[in-house]
Amino acid sequence: MPTNRTPIERPRQRQLITAEVITLFLELEQSPRRAKPFTEDTRKLARLLGLVPQWWTGNHVNDRSDKPIYPEGYVAHVDWLHCRAVREQLLEAVAKMQPAK
Repeated sequence: MPTNRTPIERPRQRQLITAEVITLFLELEQSPRRAKPFTEDTRKLARLLGLVPQWWTGNHVNDRSDKPIYPEGYVAHVDWLHCRAVREQLLEAVAKMQPAK
């Protein structure tokens, strides 16, 4: 049945990498036990980065795997790629914050 409804297009907001985000990211990177999926710390980081939908598919920015475990065509595969891009941005921000050796 046809409808007159149109989907609402909302622009996606870019993730804000703040000092709080970097601090929590580094804490999780240094403590692998806390960085497991579905922990409160990873949820807080996902919330700060706007990645809660990706968090619900089992993906988070502290995932160090080389490739997604989900096959192409799955939402979780795309979410992993998105989290990986944000992870790279976070690692770049951390590198900029640390003094040159």
